[in-house]
Amino acid sequence: MKDNQKLSPSNNIIFSADNRSVSISPVRRTDGGRYECIPRNPVSSDTAEFTITVNYGPDSVRIEGDGEVEEGGSVTFRCSADSVPEPRYTWTFNRTNTGLTTDSFTVNQVTFSDSGTYSCTARNDVTGRESSASHTLVVRGKTFLRNALFHHLIMVMGPLYSNNA
Repeated sequence: MKDNQKLSPSNNIIFSADNRSVSISPVRRTDGGRYECIPRNPVSSDTAEFTITVNYGPDSVRIEGDGEVEEGGSVTFRCSADSVPEPRYTWTFNRTNTGLTTDSFTVNQVTFSDSGTYSCTARNDVTGRESSASHTLVVRGKTFLRNALFHHLIMVMGPLYSNNA
């Protein structure tokens, strides 16, 4: 049994002729789980349990967070990846190592110099693999945002106050 479900032969799961052993090849991510073997004879039975952990990744590295923020605000980026075991994370900003080794990166009181490319690298020490993702941040000045809003209001409200009545 696997994860309390009957284990059946497939193209990668092969039972021996006497059902005393099972082979899994090639091993896939979905093969990870809790396995049970219940040997029986006319007098007794027993249960042996074991867990298979399939190590993989990191795959599908992604960064979530705002792409634009107003000067003086704050922004948090979160990095994630499909990986067993959990990967180690490192962050760079404009290709410079930040020294940060967590899955999130927060910038408080952002300034224009915080505009740029934030990259997260996920590394799985068991598989020896690593993969990265990048995210661009643009810091906008407060004046720019106010002017853009004012311009938008004039475009929307302008026809209401026209002298062509």
